[in-house]
Amino acid sequence: MIIPSVKLFNFKNNNSILNSSAVNNFACTYNTSPINDKFEISFNGLFETSTEPARLEQARNITGIHCPACGVKMLSPDEYEKIIKEAGNIKKPEEFVILLKENQKYIPKHMRRIISDAEGIENLSDMNMMQFYSEMKKNSYMAKKAIVHNIRDELNEYTKWLNLPENYSQSANEIVAKIHTKQDYNVYKNIINEYIDFLHLHPDKANQIRMKTLKPIVTANDYNRSFYAIDESDKNEDKIASAIVKNIFSKSVNTVVPIDKYPQHEGLPNNKVLVCENCKAIQSKSTFMHDINNPKNKTYIDTYLADITYLIGHNKIEDSKDYIKAFCLNMTKITKGKINFTEEEIKSFRNLQHSASRHEIFYPIQQSKVDIPCAECGSTMLTHDMRKHIEDEMRDCKSIQDFAQLLKKYDKYVGANAKPYANMFISTAKDYPNATDEEFLRIFKKKADNFTEKRLKFELKRYNEQRNYYLYEGSPEQLKNYDLFGMHIRKYIHSKAYLDDELITYYNMCLNPLDIEKAPVKAIYAFTTQVKRAIITHRITTSENKLSNRKENPIYTVVFNIFKTNIATADHLLATSKGGSESTDNLIGLCKTCNKIKSQKDVKTWIIDNKRVAKNIEKQLKVIDKMAKNKQIEGFDDWAEKISQKIYIMTEGKIDIRKEFET
Repeated sequence: MIIPSVKLFNFKNNNSILNSSAVNNFACTYNTSPINDKFEISFNGLFETSTEPARLEQARNITGIHCPACGVKMLSPDEYEKIIKEAGNIKKPEEFVILLKENQKYIPKHMRRIISDAEGIENLSDMNMMQFYSEMKKNSYMAKKAIVHNIRDELNEYTKWLNLPENYSQSANEIVAKIHTKQDYNVYKNIINEYIDFLHLHPDKANQIRMKTLKPIVTANDYNRSFYAIDESDKNEDKIASAIVKNIFSKSVNTVVPIDKYPQHEGLPNNKVLVCENCKAIQSKSTFMHDINNPKNKTYIDTYLADITYLIGHNKIEDSKDYIKAFCLNMTKITKGKINFTEEEIKSFRNLQHSASRHEIFYPIQQSKVDIPCAECGSTMLTHDMRKHIEDEMRDCKSIQDFAQLLKKYDKYVGANAKPYANMFISTAKDYPNATDEEFLRIFKKKADNFTEKRLKFELKRYNEQRNYYLYEGSPEQLKNYDLFGMHIRKYIHSKAYLDDELITYYNMCLNPLDIEKAPVKAIYAFTTQVKRAIITHRITTSENKLSNRKENPIYTVVFNIFKTNIATADHLLATSKGGSESTDNLIGLCKTCNKIKSQKDVKTWIIDNKRVAKNIEKQLKVIDKMAKNKQIEGFDDWAEKISQKIYIMTEGKIDIRKEFET
């Protein structure tokens, strides 16, 4: 039996509900009216200008969209029924635990301890389903009882700490005494609100108490009801697994609700949002959100909008150009600016939609069953399905050590460009196991800065060694450009201008003064590629999201940046600006970093300047061609043959890998 020990309030901690100056912040004057925690909002013109409605009913058929209110991956109604049907064939508790673990991403996060508690039962393998049910029912009740009693004791301590007059203190304790184990969430909520209203607390303090009390009660109550809220007709050996599964996974089924529920906005075209059934049940009276103060709200909403735009790009949902912008603007209204979206962020969602459209065509970089090498650096690219899986695990990381272990676990998806930084992160975590986040980031950043400086100085040394060639073989204009660039790049490195993480600074300081068109210097192009690679990968060390105002964990951001450099992208062999098409015949897979470095460079220059590219292109073509022949993907039967022919033509016959793919 597992009984949690929950400490709700730490009166000595400055971050607790009460701190040294808390008494002055409380409104403990009992002749004022209770504080109303409702807030009025107005969307004048926002919904009305959004004439293209969101097609969220289509999204209901799709499993895996993240709930914007709690972050859980939501189930489609059909997928939910499949899980229930699968549970109907379960005869042993061990099989039931396996089912939960296989689908744990669809279990609300506050209920996932069900898995560890089930695994922790003694003699689990010797039990039948009815015995397992009885044991879990008892455990869930004891867990709820422990939390409820703890909340009651802590609220009484809280009242005592306020040092109220005896009659007020006694009345507050009588309200708390109403809290019992065998109550549902709404009863607890009403009692907590009665307690808060009686003390006439400042709104900020009232919200903190609600968070500290109601959140653990939701967890305990939902866990408990999973095993108590079962019909008598379902309490038999054959139906028990399905009955429990219904109670657990029904909370994650997706459903469409209004963004805001004021009567004047009912029926407006884009006043819709997809949420899980659990969040629908606890949403506020005026909006789908149940806690506008939750610091994770921005992350949840960003993920939801990314899912929706990605699905629009894949043509899984009909396009609604107004929905994303309307949603973002309305979030600002609903939260009174606590959640805000910049123009850059809104634009980035549209860019994601465009990118997703291209990736839908180039399917190999979506799937996660086969490793696809980058056509330039050869690294195993982080496909989109695997990226989502890793991000889910990242959200569960609690410490620097957890993130370091994650980097080790998914080492092959880090990629050659980010490998040095991943190694720095892991070694720093090992050398400084007790460092705070701030100390860790300072040490990591210093190592990364030194690494980038040494990297650029090494490339500069190689650049300088080529001067004799231009002295004797080049034109006077080329030598002039060569020396002028060398002077500017030395100044650029010496001033550490590369630390601002902006390529435009490099272009302005080093390239703009040159007359490249009249006197091209191959050494400058080669060096520029290495500078771009250094600057782009150095951005890994950025612990703040410049496109967002959310307070994301900076360690999370750095680790995300490490993986992000290797995300699989589809790039055009011939740039669309130069007449290239969007068809698969003109697309090839590149990791995000190599894609940025290649930019609109023509194939001949790209391949001839980098000897490993031809080898890695051939490697990618072989992998995807094998997938097509094994019927793992459709529409790529002659893709490798066409790409190899195009490369032969675009390199003027210098690169010929056609024989590998001739039919």
